[in-house]
Amino acid sequence: MIAVYIILYITSLLFYILYKGAFSFYLFAFLTLMPVVIFIINEYLSRKIKVSFIKKKQTAAKSSRIPLVIKVENKSVFPAANMTINIDCIGTLTNKKDTVKINTPVYPKDTQYLKMQIYGEHYGNIKVKLRKCVIFDFLKLFRIKVKKLEKENLTETEFTIVPDYIPIENNIADYSEYAMESNEFSKISKGDDPSEIFDIHEYTDGDRISRIHWKLTAKQDKTMVKDYSLPITNAIVLLIDFGIKNDVNNKLDVYDTIIESVSAISRYLTENSVNHKAVWFDIKNNTIKEVVINDDESCQTFITSLLYTNLSDKPDLPLIGYAGDDSREKCGHLIYFSSNCDDKSLTMLDDSETAYRYTYMFITDTETTPQKEYGQFTEVINVVPGEAANSLADLCL
Repeated sequence: MIAVYIILYITSLLFYILYKGAFSFYLFAFLTLMPVVIFIINEYLSRKIKVSFIKKKQTAAKSSRIPLVIKVENKSVFPAANMTINIDCIGTLTNKKDTVKINTPVYPKDTQYLKMQIYGEHYGNIKVKLRKCVIFDFLKLFRIKVKKLEKENLTETEFTIVPDYIPIENNIADYSEYAMESNEFSKISKGDDPSEIFDIHEYTDGDRISRIHWKLTAKQDKTMVKDYSLPITNAIVLLIDFGIKNDVNNKLDVYDTIIESVSAISRYLTENSVNHKAVWFDIKNNTIKEVVINDDESCQTFITSLLYTNLSDKPDLPLIGYAGDDSREKCGHLIYFSSNCDDKSLTMLDDSETAYRYTYMFITDTETTPQKEYGQFTEVINVVPGEAANSLADLCL
């Protein structure tokens, strides 16, 4: 279109020189002033158009189509012949960036909603950002950036690709016979541990006489009773290794399988009211992270935290940091999820003395197993990437 305008302008100039008359003058003046007028209108438009996302945060299942809605609001009486919207989609797990361009006309005094779909191939988070919006006139003489793009709070949105629900029906062993101690107590349920007071209330029928708080009763002139606390015994510990070597061909599939396996087990234990602990190494902050899961809310928070964890190429960091700590309280069953299973890591697990039973969930697409003769209380289960449901059926919790 620029070439057409240049041809018309040169023609009008020759016409004005060769022919006398008002028409040739007006034609030449019109084509001369037209770019100035177009520029002023576009500059005005760039300050009146707002572009934003509708939602700040969404969740979706893997490989599902995620609706992305962009709001374009034009408060001026002038239309824009075309606007190009550049959108960056960044997978936080791989930092891989894809750019999408959308072209649309912008109508005067109107609000438009542009819909598109994206999808995530792997678990984790996808950040979507409106990087740049440019408006063009109908001749494409000028391109001007939308001024109010950076001033909006909704120029970024985030999608969390959450693990699919895997139903399992595994047996759960009772570790109460091991009399494991705990320094952590429930904040929502009372128990029978006299070392910690959960609550104090006025006496009601059925309360034990032995739990009367005599000093407080004397002060308040009414019978007050103590409720003892419930120790949170982490009979099962989920130790998660996000250190995957670079020579692993299907690295992201291995990561997905670790997420699927851990979330399935944690959800299943939560459904059966089994308190458990999850431990992994936070490579970003170079520290061991531990969370206690004892209800649906803590389970969901834990799974969300996993999806924000970065991958590393150094395996066994959580095993070194957790199992190598002599001050750890002993648990009933330690389940280790890792893509690296060799004699060294198995020896470290066997010698850690942090649990009564050990299960090594080896995430691999091969059938090779370590040559080391591991102890009678240690079991190795191969988990094939993409087939977590079948592999988890062999696990006895």
